[in-house]
Amino acid sequence: MHTAVKIEPNYKNNQALYVLDASRSVVVVNQLLDPNNKNEYMADIKAEYAELRAEYLDSQKDKSFVSLAKARSKRL
Repeated sequence: MHTAVKIEPNYKNNQALYVLDASRSVVVVNQLLDPNNKNEYMADIKAEYAELRAEYLDSQKDKSFVSLAKARSKRL
């Protein structure tokens, strides 16, 4: 979620990806280095991240926040 919401939108080369563990990174790198599959793979990732961002932003609408001063005044 963090990669989709915070990191990927700020990359201009469109290749910010999250990989669960190192053993899966080989498959991801192979997909990125394959000129026949790279564009389709990146389009799939971008679509997935866009969906995750939309879900995250939708979940934030229901939250209400208080100011730092108010939170500190009610710390206990």
